[in-house]
Amino acid sequence: SYTKSGQHQYAAYSLDFGKSYVPYNGGQPVLKGTTATSDNRDPYIWHDAARGKLMMYLAEGDKIGVYASSDGKAWTYEGATILNAGALGGKDLGLVECPNLKTMKASDGTTKHVLFFGANGYQYGSTTGTYYMVGHLDDKNVFVAESQPRRVDQGTDWYGANFLQESDTTVKALAWLGNWAYLQGDIRDQNGEVSKHLSGISITRNLRRCLCDQVRLRERQPEDFGRYGLCGHLQREDGQRQLPQGALRREALDVAGSEPGIHRRE
Repeated sequence: SYTKSGQHQYAAYSLDFGKSYVPYNGGQPVLKGTTATSDNRDPYIWHDAARGKLMMYLAEGDKIGVYASSDGKAWTYEGATILNAGALGGKDLGLVECPNLKTMKASDGTTKHVLFFGANGYQYGSTTGTYYMVGHLDDKNVFVAESQPRRVDQGTDWYGANFLQESDTTVKALAWLGNWAYLQGDIRDQNGEVSKHLSGISITRNLRRCLCDQVRLRERQPEDFGRYGLCGHLQREDGQRQLPQGALRREALDVAGSEPGIHRRE
């Protein structure tokens, strides 16, 4: 939460199966920000059954801090995944937000960890968006990248994404379609009526790792919208591929580290 003293992490508990919540410890933080101006936000918490620990991934400016706890009340620092230009071969994605970690099995049976996070691509002709990296965890559950970051979606401002592990091969994803740069002011319609913070939520899509010519993260829309890969091809029921009508240029996401192919509308 944002407070005058900085960005801190708080906990609350429920005694009625989620109908109401009580702030833990009188509303005092369970993890304090380092300074009043430091970035410490968007905690993603998951359970490590092997260690019997709760793990927290926390967005901290240009890195993702990793913390561990046995009870969710006291947290210890374990390390960090650095995402600045020095760690990314000169690529500067600015402020990092909204970390998320999933495991994904490819068609050859190999399983990898996939780190998702929000960042911006202003220096590369893009807006804010959601990126991913494929890798593994070290013995303290710190993510170690095996590929450079790539955007999940090439559309404008697919940001603040959330992910649901549906199975060991499929992750469902949706995101906020907006940007604070243009949503903080008044927006007036033809009658002069003011609206604020106009935006929307994307439709849900399925993400999978697959082995085609290369290992790729592929996207499919729900069945009602047809089935699309990130390369912009429609997978027809007969197995043939065709470009959807009015398809925009999309980028095939390669998680093996080589350059992705660009598919354009014919």
